[in-house]
Amino acid sequence: MDRHLVASFIALLLIASFSLKTDAAPPCPQIVQMMTACTPYLANRAPSPFGPCCTTVAALGRSAPTQADRVAVCNCLKGISPRFPNVDSSRASSLPSLCGVTINFTITPLIDCHMIPAV
Repeated sequence: MDRHLVASFIALLLIASFSLKTDAAPPCPQIVQMMTACTPYLANRAPSPFGPCCTTVAALGRSAPTQADRVAVCNCLKGISPRFPNVDSSRASSLPSLCGVTINFTITPLIDCHMIPAV
């Protein structure tokens, strides 16, 4: 498995932490379930992210209102990233904009979860 692809996927999924607000980040198993909808696009099996994927990206964003929540989401995704070995890093980096989500940091394969800026 290419560590850069995995890291890109993790960073990309962090986009979920930058939009509307709710109480707190969901538990890691729920995050995993939520992001499954994006796997076809990220693994180059779909030409574009379809509705459920972008809906999930936005929902995950709403579920991580604080910097601490976003760091928790990031750490979760780092932990589960080995389950997604076929992620295309260029697709991962394009997912936020394709889903209409704006983030305030640059997604890189080497993102440090603790360096995610406050909203």
